[in-house]
Amino acid sequence: MFASQLTLYGVPAPTASTSADQVFSIESAIAGFTLPRAATRDPFATYNKYDMAALHALAPNVDWAAFFSGGGLVATS
Repeated sequence: MFASQLTLYGVPAPTASTSADQVFSIESAIAGFTLPRAATRDPFATYNKYDMAALHALAPNVDWAAFFSGGGLVATS
């Protein structure tokens, strides 16, 4: 189905088919990392509180202070 949408945008059919297969593979991989629907209702499975130090350790290349201030959030103690 996605391949036919790509062809509507002018992508040649063989390329559209290959691209659709790649998109499906990526989406399937992402789905493998997500919680099952029933688990999303479990607050202990979905609430992952991190302090700034833990966020910096988890993703050191992200400017977390700018990220949160850009969203209008301020640091609390």
